[in-house]
Amino acid sequence: MNILKAADKAEIRYLSFGLRQQLLMEVISENYETLAEELRRYEIAYEIDEDNFPNIVSSYPAEEIFITKTWLSEGVYKDIFDSFNYTPKLKINISDNQQSFTPLFTGNINWVASSGIHFWHLFIRFPKTNIIYQWKDVVYTNDIAAMSENIEKTILLNEEKFLSPGSNNFIFLWIGS
Repeated sequence: MNILKAADKAEIRYLSFGLRQQLLMEVISENYETLAEELRRYEIAYEIDEDNFPNIVSSYPAEEIFITKTWLSEGVYKDIFDSFNYTPKLKINISDNQQSFTPLFTGNINWVASSGIHFWHLFIRFPKTNIIYQWKDVVYTNDIAAMSENIEKTILLNEEKFLSPGSNNFIFLWIGS
């Protein structure tokens, strides 16, 4: 709601959604400072003409509309989102396994709900590749954010192993707490 208030104050009349569920808006240069001031006032993170921090994509918008009879609920999604105490630089997807609203593996770190309550499958797709690695164990809901952060740190601190063409070697990926 606060985003809409900020957009209205900056006289933005049209909003759209991006592929990663981000809210996109065009602002004329005369109203830019008003928008920036309002977004700062409401403590809303934003980027201008950049894509350094991709949005976390989830199947939450489809919950109770397209998805029924699942253990996932609004509260579970909110608990996961609230547990992220960092701003991801890699693409993260959090999806129900019974939905087709959002693609499951377009992120670099892909969490797919298991049939067991509060457990998730993890699939890692290294940046700039189409190779997907499945983590061998399921992960508890409350560990998603911390594990995502550790995976991201490991990948970004070892770019020569994970981000160079032909060098993606899952054996060396260590994820500690």
